[in-house]
Amino acid sequence: MLTQQQGKRYKTVKSHLLADGEKTPPTAANIKNALKLFKQAGKNDTVVLFLSGHGDNAGREYYFLPKNAKEKGSNWHPDTVVKWRELQNLLENTLGKRILLVDTCYAGGAFNPRLIKDTSDNNIIVISATDKWSV
Repeated sequence: MLTQQQGKRYKTVKSHLLADGEKTPPTAANIKNALKLFKQAGKNDTVVLFLSGHGDNAGREYYFLPKNAKEKGSNWHPDTVVKWRELQNLLENTLGKRILLVDTCYAGGAFNPRLIKDTSDNNIIVISATDKWSV
């Protein structure tokens, strides 16, 4: 929808789609590489990060679980997941308007009081589609 607004509402739209069946699968390495696009944002830009998939509120830290997420004992192998703190730091250091849309298992668990304050302090708009508790 946003890419269709190029030349209309937005002068330029740069997009990276990572999804099953697409050119770039949603692996941890591909996600981290695609997020480098945010460093190009200027103060008048709008940046949207939409995560849909699986998440885990393992222990005290929330993880986004890409397609290639692998367990290592009772934890996740760090090279195969995306830590919530990595996403938070990226958005905090990105210029422009920032919007984060999260639709993952336990996404509500990512938004503990500290993270809610951090996003609020940094004017990041967040919409989380799920709670931290499963039914």
